Amino acid sequence: MAGFSVNTFGGQIPKLSARLIKENLAQSSRNCELLNGNLVPTRAVKTGSNIGATTVETIQSYISPLTLNFDGYLVGYHATEFIVRPLPNDTHDRIYFLDASGQLRVTTHGGLVKSGDIQTVVTDYAAAVSSPGTRPTTLAAGGSSATLIEVSYVITYVDLFGAEGPPSFASIPMTAKSDDTITITNAASYTADEGIVNWRIYRAVSGSAATKFQYVGEAAIGASTFNDTSLPDWGGVDAWGNAGSKTTPQEVTVSNTWYPAPLDLDGCISAGQGVLIAWRGNTLYFSETFLPHAWPPNYQIVIESDIVGLASIGGAVVVLTNSVPYLVGGSLPSAPSVQRLDTEEACLSRKAITTLGNTCLYASPNGIVAISMGEMSNVTDAFLTRQQWEKMNPSTCRLGVYNDDILMFYENATSTDVNFDLPTNGIMQIRTGTGQGFTMFHEDTASIFVVRPHDERLFIVQWDALINAWFLNEWNPTLENGGVLRDYVWKSKQFRVPRDVCLSAAQVDAESYPVNLRLWLDGSLNYNYTVPSDEPFRLPSGRAKQFEIEVTGNKVVRGIVIGQSITDIQTDAAA
Repeated sequence: MAGFSVNTFGGQIPKLSARLIKENLAQSSRNCELLNGNLVPTRAVKTGSNIGATTVETIQSYISPLTLNFDGYLVGYHATEFIVRPLPNDTHDRIYFLDASGQLRVTTHGGLVKSGDIQTVVTDYAAAVSSPGTRPTTLAAGGSSATLIEVSYVITYVDLFGAEGPPSFASIPMTAKSDDTITITNAASYTADEGIVNWRIYRAVSGSAATKFQYVGEAAIGASTFNDTSLPDWGGVDAWGNAGSKTTPQEVTVSNTWYPAPLDLDGCISAGQGVLIAWRGNTLYFSETFLPHAWPPNYQIVIESDIVGLASIGGAVVVLTNSVPYLVGGSLPSAPSVQRLDTEEACLSRKAITTLGNTCLYASPNGIVAISMGEMSNVTDAFLTRQQWEKMNPSTCRLGVYNDDILMFYENATSTDVNFDLPTNGIMQIRTGTGQGFTMFHEDTASIFVVRPHDERLFIVQWDALINAWFLNEWNPTLENGGVLRDYVWKSKQFRVPRDVCLSAAQVDAESYPVNLRLWLDGSLNYNYTVPSDEPFRLPSGRAKQFEIEVTGNKVVRGIVIGQSITDIQTDAAA
């Protein structure tokens, strides 16, 4: 028979002409869930937690270290990344982030306050331990030994997490009797914001076999002096020819290069294996392994272009810039390797970076680019032209991943392309895979979003103008989670025949009714009908070479068929 049928439903490939796409694909697909071949409506956004009137820039799912269960969302009011418990077996359960000025900060589970599902930071410290600014002074007294030794001291500060900073300048060397008590005075100030609780004392004995500064003891920050009564019976020969007995060396200073991170960082992420990596301008900074407070000055890399953002994938870090992307790998942080990728694909926005498995995805001027261990591809090149991509205003978009699909949240799109029907503000959902992929569009606006890893539910931040507050609402909730079916639009490809034909009958196979159907003949709307059941129905007369079918509603549709007669449709259905 002459006619057309759609038995499986797919999304859009706006790049192709409406007459060239496959029979099951669409010119338009709004608010459709196309997972199993059926045309299924998405569910309306479900109102959730009131976040307040302050604009939220960062949101992240949070697991309680006490219960190991979901415990709300960490929120930030500036662009940052929360790095939750990057250290193994961390008894403090530390969380690192940048403040609005770019300083690295640290808090703990106890430093959070929860209101509803929202966790905010109320107690935090600078994730840094600075060097004491003044060298210690020393005074020797009480000894009677004829053995003289020359000693010098350095001190370091220790914070409430046990993190130690770089040492002070050494005290002026002094000559003391081997049984003297040395009083070390700490006259240096300290930064209360760093959470300093103790200071450590290290001693060096000049002329000995080990001239490095070795651990002596520790004092509370409130104590300004420390008495060293353990001068060594040193086993070498001093400057005056006196011999001593050998003793076991104490721990030497290891924090000589453990300086704080720069104060005006642009961003910071976890590179894995206990290493944080931050950036400012065109420079990368690495923390010491398992020591997020320690940033040795020689752990830096300069990139040729300004850095927009970073992503950690499979043991490497993707560095996205305003021109060419780079891969940083090797032995982090002490001996990193840098690979400049060949294709010049700039990153448009820090917000438009996400990962899917071991692949980094980001928005470039040419589309969504995927980088996986040095290989690059343009994900949207199969779906969108460069002009269509530009009309989606990608410089302000946000990217995410949901059930292995790529989501692009965009605003203020403009389109006059007849083959590219999209909401002005919405979500583009991209389905890729082994077969031909497609895109879908949803009429939802979101400033930021978060996916809960433990149950793969997606929540979006939306403004409620009625009460002047931001809300964290669930996007596309299941019916079991309170979802309400919403209306969709699905418009078929342009079916074409060599010469004019009259198709006078149709049938819609749906799980329930009514379903709205519209029919275009040669580009003009010919028929608008509310289908009440699965019975075939007659179409108005009209001959054409080009036919387009559109269905709207909120019912699940399994198939559509139009033919020259009801008998033809029934015969085709029976076959």
